[in-house]
Amino acid sequence: MKKIKSIIVIFSIILGGSFYISETYLDIDLLSYTNTDTEEPILDTSTYVPLGYYDDASGLSGENLKNILNDIITNHTEYVYTSTNTDVWDMLREADEDPDNSDNVIMFYSGFSWPKECQDTNTDLLPDYCFENNDREADYKEWNREHIWSKSHGEFDHEGSSTYALGAHTDGHHLVAVERTMNSIKNNRIFDDCHDGVNDDNL
Repeated sequence: MKKIKSIIVIFSIILGGSFYISETYLDIDLLSYTNTDTEEPILDTSTYVPLGYYDDASGLSGENLKNILNDIITNHTEYVYTSTNTDVWDMLREADEDPDNSDNVIMFYSGFSWPKECQDTNTDLLPDYCFENNDREADYKEWNREHIWSKSHGEFDHEGSSTYALGAHTDGHHLVAVERTMNSIKNNRIFDDCHDGVNDDNL
């Protein structure tokens, strides 16, 4: 299992109130050294929320608000986890796409930009560039789908069944693209501040 040698993320506030992020990545196998300084854009939420979408909830609170919000989201579209039609893979390819390279997706934990075509699949289907030095006999790099809150903690399965339902299991807000090795390392560990240096069940 390959290990990320170093990831340093430095957040700084620059004079004048602009917020900058400086990311320095030390290369890991297929990835070369990258250093970027980019100004964080102000998010325009009107791009993502249809005009009038929450109008019925305006001014409400308590149970009335909960009920209206439930009504608003009741008719949302659910996609399956894996399918030849639109599925979770398709959602992540779009939602986690690298804004600077439409052929890649951004890995949630490391921030690396990873080729979309190197998704977790039958190894025979992977392009040569997913393998070290384009050598198909060498180690390869894949990304897969990570549940932010682990399935084993979420009770996402059908009651009394080993199969998973839709809903939280395939919710696009709950899934991210990650390196396969990072997904394995995280496993189903819970989240913590990780500063006690003792509890290995936290990540």
